[in-house]
Amino acid sequence: GYDTMKNRWEKLTNTLSVSNRFSLQKIEPQYCTYFQKIREPSPAYAWVKCEREEDKDCYKILEEAK
Repeated sequence: GYDTMKNRWEKLTNTLSVSNRFSLQKIEPQYCTYFQKIREPSPAYAWVKCEREEDKDCYKILEEAK
């Protein structure tokens, strides 16, 4: 499960990193007590922010883009 979520997070991060319109929250690697080592983030959700002032409804913009 971790590898799947990590790969999805990396794809999303890479995609949004080239965008000037959207940004993604920054999550630092953290120590995992289960695996007892520092691991890269792999969250199940992302906080996406619209960076343009004219974009008042970010949800609507993402929905229209599908």
